[in-house]
Formats: sequence, C-alpha cells, structure tokens
Amino acid sequence: NKFGIEELIDRRKIWAIKLKLSKEALTKKHIQVCSKHFTQSDYFSQRSKGLRSRLKSTSVPSLNLPKSSVFLSSPKKRTSPKKRASTSKINDEVQLCECHNENLDVNSSVSVQLDDDSVGSNEANDLTSSQ
Repeated sequence: NKFGIEELIDRRKIWAIKLKLSKEALTKKHIQVCSKHFTQSDYFSQRSKGLRSRLKSTSVPSLNLPKSSVFLSSPKKRTSPKKRASTSKINDEVQLCECHNENLDVNSSVSVQLDDDSVGSNEANDLTSSQ
C-alpha cells in the first residue's frame, strides 16, 4: 500500500530530524535507538515479563534528544592554488631556517637505516672518520 510506504518514510524523516541522524543512517533498513529516547507510553504494554519491549508504530523519540547536530556546518571556502603554493613555500623556507639554526648533538641516539642494517650515531661517526 502506497500510503503505508509514505508514512514509513515520513516517520523515518521525523526520527532523523529529532535525533539529528546523518544521511547515511537514513539509507539503512533498520535504525536502532536506545530506550532512553522514548516514554513509557511509546511501548506496547508488556503482558509477560520475559518479552522484550516493543515500540508502537507511531512512536517518535522525544526524550534525551541531542542538542547539537551531527551534520557539519557548510565547508570552508577552499583557498586558491596560488595562495596555497605561496603559503607552503613560506612554510618550507621557515622550516629550513629553523633546521639550520638548531645545534645538533652528535652524541644523540639517532639511528640511520642503510640497506636493512641499522647503524647507530656513534657507529656512523666511526664509519665517517675512518674514510
């Protein structure tokens, strides 16, 4: 029945709006929501205590709703390639300058990887001094 399908889609939209669900959540066949979002009147009365509670078909989440949306605000405008290139060029120059101003400690425990053999900094100094 077409009316039933439209009603289901409308109810899913209401759930999505109330719970601020993502668009991906709407594409799923089943949506699971914890019981803390529903009132006692949203459930069928339990005749036997061994059964799980079942929601009525007209139930809509109304308790403990999220205050903020999971949807991200509109994306920031992308900077032009020219600005990105000039910014990265400046950053590269700054990093080079900072690197050259550092005093490197020769006795630090830095290791260098050469052809699957690890050579420690002290061993590397021995290799360079013997050449």
